[in-house]
Formats: sequence, C-alpha cells, structure tokens
Amino acid sequence: GNSCNSYTLSNNQCKCHPGCGSTWTAINECRVAKTADAIAIQQATTASATTKKAAEEATKKKAEEATRQATTAAAKKAAEEAARKKFEEEAVSKRAIEEAAKKTAAEEAAIKATAAATAKKKAEEEATRQDTTAAAAKKAAEEAAKKKVEEEAVKKRATQDAARKTAAEEAAIQATAAATAKKATEENLKVEAKRLSLIHISEPTRLLSISYAVFCLKKKK
Repeated sequence: GNSCNSYTLSNNQCKCHPGCGSTWTAINECRVAKTADAIAIQQATTASATTKKAAEEATKKKAEEATRQATTAAAKKAAEEAARKKFEEEAVSKRAIEEAAKKTAAEEAAIKATAAATAKKKAEEEATRQDTTAAAAKKAAEEAAKKKVEEEAVKKRATQDAARKTAAEEAAIQATAAATAKKATEENLKVEAKRLSLIHISEPTRLLSISYAVFCLKKKK
C-alpha cells in the first residue's frame, strides 16, 4: 500500500499501469518502468496514429478513387447520354428534313398536277372554243353558200323570167308585126288582086316542105 507519486504499490506490484504485473522494490525503478511504459504507449499511440493516418489516407485514396471512378462513370454516362441525345436529335432532324422533303415533293406534285389540270382544262376549253368557232364558221359558210345559191337561183329565175318576158315580148312584138304585115299584105294583095288577073302558075320547084312556084299576074286596065 505504499504510494510513490501517482504510482501505487500493492503487495510489491506496480499498479500505475494495467497489465504490468511487475514486482517493484524501489521507487526509481517504478518511474523507469513508467517512463518505458509511457514511451511504449506513445509509440503505440504514434503507431496507432500512423496506422490510423495511413488508414485514413487509404480511405481517402479509396474515396478519391471511388469519386474519380464515379466522376468518370458519370462523365461516361453523361457522354453516352449526350451522344444518345445527339443521335436522337439528328434522327429527329433527319425525319423532319425527310418529312419536309416529302411535303415539298407532295406540294410540288400537287402544284404540277394542278398546273397540268389547268392546262388540260384550258386546252379542252380552247378545243371546245375552236370546235364551236369552226362549227359556227362552217354553219355560217353553209348559210352563206345556201344564201348565195338561193340568191343565184333567184337571180337566175329573174334572168330567166326576164329573158322569157323579153322573148315573149319580142315574140308578141314579132307576132304583132307579122300579123300587121300579114294584114297589110293581105290588104295589099286584096287591093292588088282586084287590079291583077292571074295568067299562069308554074309547077313547084321541088317536092320538099318548102318549094317555090311562079305566079304570073297582069294588071287590069
């Protein structure tokens, strides 16, 4: 039960540090032991601190490596996401371009079809107009020809009527003149017959529809 500073000896055993179990007979030896134990404890503490620091460093390195790997994985994932997004955007852009091209082609085809239909309609209208014009011209020509034929027929009939009238008038005039001449001749003959006497009549000159004979007459005194 002797006390030496903070060291306690009980039954000649040092109680200053647990687990010692050494037997001490002198105070100085206990102090030396204490110093050695303190050094050992310090060394153990230092080693423990070193080990802890090394462990912390290792843990830190592992954490940094994990962080780096995570960062690398995140960067890779981000790059993959960016690539996928870019691919999708390019696909969308390509589809948009194709749709626009299809739309443009469809619009051009519609414009061409409309233009062709318009041209066809105009051609049909022009053909109809030409046919109508040709039919009208043909009808007009036929009407003109018919009118001309009718006019010529009327003119011909008028000419024929005029010719017949003229011939009839001339015939009437000639008949009148002949009748007048005949009447005058008959009158003269009657007058002359009263003053003439028949002497001789010759035979006809020939036996035809027209023949001549000679009459010999003598005036009466």
